[in-house]
Amino acid sequence: TSAFEYVVTSPREAKSAKDVLLLISLSGQIEETQYAGVVLQVMPRYQISHTLKPLTPDWLIAEKQVKDFRKIFRDLLSSIQETHGQETTIHLMIAAPTPIVFEIGRQYRPNHHPRVTIYNCVGRDFQPAFQLGEHT
Repeated sequence: TSAFEYVVTSPREAKSAKDVLLLISLSGQIEETQYAGVVLQVMPRYQISHTLKPLTPDWLIAEKQVKDFRKIFRDLLSSIQETHGQETTIHLMIAAPTPIVFEIGRQYRPNHHPRVTIYNCVGRDFQPAFQLGEHT
């Protein structure tokens, strides 16, 4: 078996943006065709994936994987905030098992992190579902 490791992909150029895209591609690869026309194609794109291939729904086997994700997700939220500012909106699309989705919700702090619009995959396409946090 190959070693498990999370992989974080960030935009090459770090500059402030009003909207950023965050893909959590852990149980399957989120393809651009699944969100084309729903979000701007020019926004900075971040992604959390892992080294196990192919991406399948049954990759999560240890509590350590959840703990490691928690730290990586928290660090990435902080990095996005530092780079793009508190007023940015993170457009979040998730392909991950339930324990990871719970961690995303548990780690989000509305008074600390930028607003997050969460998208739901209906069929093969992502559509806006709900928002976390508000800009005041």
